[in-house]
Amino acid sequence: MMTGVAMIPAKGELRRLISLCSFRAFPRRFEGVKNQSCLRRLQKSLGGEDMGYAISLLFAMAVLWLVLSGHYDSTLLLSLGAGSAVFAVLLAWRLHILDDETAPYYKLWRFLFYWPWLLVEIIKANIIVVRTILSADMVLTPRMVRVKTLPGTDMGKVLLANSITLTPGTVSVDIDENEIIVHALLKELTGKEGFAEMSRRCARAWGEKGETS
Repeated sequence: MMTGVAMIPAKGELRRLISLCSFRAFPRRFEGVKNQSCLRRLQKSLGGEDMGYAISLLFAMAVLWLVLSGHYDSTLLLSLGAGSAVFAVLLAWRLHILDDETAPYYKLWRFLFYWPWLLVEIIKANIIVVRTILSADMVLTPRMVRVKTLPGTDMGKVLLANSITLTPGTVSVDIDENEIIVHALLKELTGKEGFAEMSRRCARAWGEKGETS
């Protein structure tokens, strides 16, 4: 299921919105309120988060084209490459598929704070697992636990599930609505506080509030 997709009106719909925003479309006593409402709808359809997705996708495709083609001094080829990238972005915009899955580059800067924290958690879990394996008795306490997901979007939940799997000793088995079923190798790896903190950070990394309701 696609999430976070803003519906972009067709050309006819945009013309209708523009005509509705004119001062002739409503009686004089309503024109102030109605025009403000129409202008907000028109602005929302043409800009906002979708514009960020479009710009980031255009930049990513331009960089990819330059790296793969190796042409930096041909005006004709550069123009054709730029035109292809713009056409692809416009096509994605018109098909209403500019979202977190199509152009995740728009939110990558948030991960600058998340990946270092996750790396520290991976190292800490590695130490726990290695210490248990190298111990003389090697007591394992495997179990299945349910972890509440604070991210509301599909991509946010996938990020949390992958983060759990990347952490040694835990594997995400399944996603059940707002919970992730996790298999843990050791009991000490199933602390609710640790999972809750990871869930909050995943939500924030994906641009969500990261707070319990």
